[in-house]
Amino acid sequence: MGVFSHINWTPCVAYCVNLIVGDIFKQIPFQGIFTKIVKVHFYIIQRHLLLSMMRRFTNQRNLVKPRKTRFAAAFLTLQRMFKQKSNLRTMFISKEWNKSKFVKEFLGEEVARIMLSFHFWNNIAYSLKVCGPLVIVLCLVDSEAKPSMGYIYEVMSKAKGLVKSFLLRSINM
Repeated sequence: MGVFSHINWTPCVAYCVNLIVGDIFKQIPFQGIFTKIVKVHFYIIQRHLLLSMMRRFTNQRNLVKPRKTRFAAAFLTLQRMFKQKSNLRTMFISKEWNKSKFVKEFLGEEVARIMLSFHFWNNIAYSLKVCGPLVIVLCLVDSEAKPSMGYIYEVMSKAKGLVKSFLLRSINM
């Protein structure tokens, strides 16, 4: 800027909102969610028999949702997994799971314990509610369908208000 004072630098809005979401997930009830999701996801996809079993229980749905945006893939994966909550829980208590070789593996026991934990699913629901408005902003600003500059301030203000009101309600409960 010293040489070219007429040139201004502005950061990417989508990148900045993604950093906000990332910072939220560094906080305490959220910080362990992604670690557990990644552990469950990789355990399932690295075992073809287990992946096939999971697809039968989830009506051929995958756990990773095709990305609408470059930045919100982790959130969209959380969302997809939460939508399949009952199917996944059913799989981990089924006869097919209990007869499989995976139930005897240490990591298999840990993944089953995670998937059957009410605390885990409650934290996912909480995460989705808190970060949902910001992901909506991400999807708007990261799309190339229309320029987002005209409405970014209004959309971001609404998202901040929704996140703030949800956090205040959850603190008062």
